[in-house]
Amino acid sequence: MRPISVVASFDPRVAYRQYALLRFSEALRNWATWPPNPSPTFFNTQLGVPGKRHQARELALKVLFQLENRDEDAAEVLAYHAADSGAPDDVASFAADLVKGVLANREQLDDTIRAAATNWTLEQMAKVDRIILRIAIYEITISRNVPVKAAINESIELAKTFSGDESGRFVNGILGRVAEGVA
Repeated sequence: MRPISVVASFDPRVAYRQYALLRFSEALRNWATWPPNPSPTFFNTQLGVPGKRHQARELALKVLFQLENRDEDAAEVLAYHAADSGAPDDVASFAADLVKGVLANREQLDDTIRAAATNWTLEQMAKVDRIILRIAIYEITISRNVPVKAAINESIELAKTFSGDESGRFVNGILGRVAEGVA
């Protein structure tokens, strides 16, 4: 029997496929022990499951969106959306704080947006972007319970999710100007 000889020419595509197949077969052998670290942090960051604060901001966005042009009770709207999304009590509580804070300081928040958005009026902005900016500016300038970068990053993600990639850049630009004034 002849020994198997090594092929002289090296094709990177073949090598990558062999490597990928090897990694996949290892993963299949170890599937029972996955995930390697079943901590809540692992699930939130590596699997893309939103954290509780992100869920609360999303819930607050939905509530404030509904309340934007309607005269409804904020607590009832929040209770409806929290029940609809199955939000835990701590998520609903944080969302309620955001909703109450934004509604109570709306004029001040709008003035801050006007000052930061030199080429845009509030009426020209998309409704979702305007609400996301209010939530973030409330967290950055009034509440101050979260780091500025975290509030900006969360707002960018909300804008990308609910309004589009261009809105993410727009929100980032406005909040960057607001953050300069706070720092």
